[in-house]
Amino acid sequence: MTTNRLHYASALVLMVFVTLHLGNHLMSLQSVEAHLEAMEILRQVYRNPFAETLLMLSCLFQVYSGLRLMKQRKGTFNTTFEKIRLYSGLYVAFFLIAHPIAIWVGRLYMHLDTNFY
Repeated sequence: MTTNRLHYASALVLMVFVTLHLGNHLMSLQSVEAHLEAMEILRQVYRNPFAETLLMLSCLFQVYSGLRLMKQRKGTFNTTFEKIRLYSGLYVAFFLIAHPIAIWVGRLYMHLDTNFY
């Protein structure tokens, strides 16, 4: 498989997780209790060791492959759309590093339940 296809595949894994994750956050608009109830159900899926490993590997690969693909196109970002795509990709790469680190530090080292509160 090419880097492009693997980048796409890791993006699909992330898209499924983000859809579930944001859907869970939207439940808080109904009530905190609804959010916490949905989160407990979803945690059974995405805190499964296999799913969690797949998710973290997808984050890492997405960052690596995105930066690699960007480097291959260096100097060819001419249009406004291409520049927006470049900068949004760099932001997503930063987010895919910073957010999981914050969650892991909170869970593993600070012993926090990373829920609504």
